[in-house]
Amino acid sequence: MRKIRWKPSYQSPDSAAGGAVADLVRRMNGFADEADRRSHCGDLSELHERLRGRIRETVERHEGAGLEARVLAELDHGLPLPARGGPACTECGMCDALEERLRAWAAELQDRRNWRRSA
Repeated sequence: MRKIRWKPSYQSPDSAAGGAVADLVRRMNGFADEADRRSHCGDLSELHERLRGRIRETVERHEGAGLEARVLAELDHGLPLPARGGPACTECGMCDALEERLRAWAAELQDRRNWRRSA
């Protein structure tokens, strides 16, 4: 799986938003490293590539505020993977791991927003 190359232009003037993007990129790249060491289905590679493209497209347009919704929408659309439970499924658990990581990222981002509002 291909990683997301960090570009200085991805850094948002809003340090909180920039931190969220950097955190997401770290999580996606860590997942790519793990997936490269494990056998997994082609559907997972395709979902990762769609997510990777959606993230790059969003941050390159500096639309960081919509990143969370776009990532979650792509997950909701792409999961469960078509191969899941079928002959193409390798039962690697990587699709569950990807979903868990990205939903945790979104929840942490929401918690930070809520904390800032209450402060």
